[in-house]
Amino acid sequence: MALVLLCLSAPAQALTLEQANVAVQDSIGTSFRWAYDSGKLTDDKVAHFGVGFTLCTMTAWAFDVDSEPGKVGNWLWNGAFWVAWELKDGLLQWENYGKVGGDGFSWWDLTYSMAGAGLAMLIWK
Repeated sequence: MALVLLCLSAPAQALTLEQANVAVQDSIGTSFRWAYDSGKLTDDKVAHFGVGFTLCTMTAWAFDVDSEPGKVGNWLWNGAFWVAWELKDGLLQWENYGKVGGDGFSWWDLTYSMAGAGLAMLIWK
């Protein structure tokens, strides 16, 4: 609720990540963190692209995807997985949860993961 009120109170202003973190923490009662990263090609981004490609290829093989609607569905299923993964990274900080946690929700990680999945479906069969 606090996030909605914050957005409605200043529609002409963009929220800073700090304001969004506080608003989400107030509204869901837990600490949510955004990743402070960029779209610069790093080892992490290459890993997201590669794993996105591999996971999408494996699920296409496992579910025997052989049509265009099947490819889109497989890509969307992988998208749901990666959104859930990034939400997990935002909610479970690595400082508290170790290897299970993450360094925050990253739109860039999600973008690279989905780009890898998209390439996999473009070249699939």
